[in-house]
Amino acid sequence: MSNVSAAEPESVAQPPHHDNGDGDEDGSGGDSSEEEDGEEEDEVDKESSESDDSADEANAAEIKSLRQMLQENPTDYEAHMRLISLLKMDADLKGVQQARQILSQLTPLPSEFWCEWIDDEERLARTPQELLDVRQLCERALEDGLSVPLWVRFAQISVRIHLPHLAQDDDGATDSADFTSFDSRSIDAARADVERAITACGMHLAEGGAVWDVLERLETALLRSATSASPAQHEQTQRV
Repeated sequence: MSNVSAAEPESVAQPPHHDNGDGDEDGSGGDSSEEEDGEEEDEVDKESSESDDSADEANAAEIKSLRQMLQENPTDYEAHMRLISLLKMDADLKGVQQARQILSQLTPLPSEFWCEWIDDEERLARTPQELLDVRQLCERALEDGLSVPLWVRFAQISVRIHLPHLAQDDDGATDSADFTSFDSRSIDAARADVERAITACGMHLAEGGAVWDVLERLETALLRSATSASPAQHEQTQRV
């Protein structure tokens, strides 16, 4: 009799096992996980808000302390600078202006200080009078010493005041304003202020070229705005 071995039972395929990582095989823990994530985000936002409030309180306390210090020692330059920095962080524009005015009356200031102040005021200027005030601020700054960056700002602001419709960008591009629409006295006044800046620092070996660039952009802008084939265009071409 032949030997016939018993057939081994075939293995039965088992359904894949899904593990959600939390030991919950049926996935019912998903909602709980989302709720935990939401709670964590809320906690982070709360901590961030508390941190901002704490920083604001610290700044306010330091500002108060600095003002008291300056009442006792008004010539403390570093305290003035720190106060201005904190007021800027708080976006207290009026406070910054007042603090700068006080410091400027006490001592000559570096060019960088004046440039930052002038740039801030120019960004805020919306009317011709406000631009005139910025120009006057430039005049004050120039009394503290020779500075090419200050003279450049003076010249650029003067052009904005005298020729407001002559839109110039850094490449000298202009709008479509007609050269003949400009008052010749305004053009002469703009040129006079730019030439004044050139007289003051145009020969500065390292930086003088910057003020010459203002004149070049002015004259090029006027040329581009001149009516084609007009006497004004011919005259401006000769000038450039």
